[in-house]
Amino acid sequence: TALGEYVTAEKYLIESIQVGRSLGFVPSSHLFNLANLYTRYGKHDQVLQIMQEAVRVDEQMHGKESLAVTVPLRKLAQTIGLVGDTEEQLKIMQRCYSIYRKHGVQHGKEYAFVLQNLGIAWMDKGLKEGGFDFKTGMAFEKGDSLKNLKKAKALMEQAVTILKQSIDERHPDVGTAKINLGNCIGYLGENERKIGLQMEAMKSHIAVTGTENHSSVAELYANIGRTYSTMQRYEEAEKAMQKAYDINCACVGPLHNGSQWMMRRLNEIRAARQEQGFSQYSNPQSDNPFAEGVEQIKAMGIQK
Repeated sequence: TALGEYVTAEKYLIESIQVGRSLGFVPSSHLFNLANLYTRYGKHDQVLQIMQEAVRVDEQMHGKESLAVTVPLRKLAQTIGLVGDTEEQLKIMQRCYSIYRKHGVQHGKEYAFVLQNLGIAWMDKGLKEGGFDFKTGMAFEKGDSLKNLKKAKALMEQAVTILKQSIDERHPDVGTAKINLGNCIGYLGENERKIGLQMEAMKSHIAVTGTENHSSVAELYANIGRTYSTMQRYEEAEKAMQKAYDINCACVGPLHNGSQWMMRRLNEIRAARQEQGFSQYSNPQSDNPFAEGVEQIKAMGIQK
């Protein structure tokens, strides 16, 4: 898998699971590895079946109220969210949260992951209820949509705090938590803070990998570019999106779907920036370059 030989990896993983079944026991870690591989392919229906089996295995081994069961449950909830069943996603994550509360555990990396995934479930529910404005990035207020997004924000903030206490702040897991929190608060209009969190996550990733030339860094630059665009700060948006495109092309080539998406967004930003430039020097009511000044004089009552 690390070498990118996914077809060969799949064969080994399937064989290991078949051997386990023939012996009457399949370690949930084997199921996890195959599920992660299928997630790369977007085979969510197969991932669902695999993770449901992983949950059953850990329930039989550790008990339904065991903290160990929350690990496959989180992966199951994540996959269910990807197929759009936000209610079931939220139900599973509330079960995970309830298990931790029953054990009196409110610290550590795994608990932070539960809070983060529960926050994502509330965010997905809020977005499904209300949607958001593509131009501004702001969520619409419909029913409890904003209330649910605020719940998500509180949980994700708590997750970031606990992760920073549990592991090195430069760890990629802290960066991921910051990205998730940034995406959530962006829907609530907190774009400056969102950009700050994404920049922190990017610095952490570069510190760990030792290079900026990575597709995940490109995705962060693209996200920052989109955020600047929703704020109508097109010059900064163009710089960030151009950086994203250049890095992604260096990593996976210009024909990759991600690179093509970034180029489309880059062209949109350039068009918006050009339109913004024209609007600053034109008056839709008159071709007279002094028209705005004349209108101000009229408004002041100086001209009769």
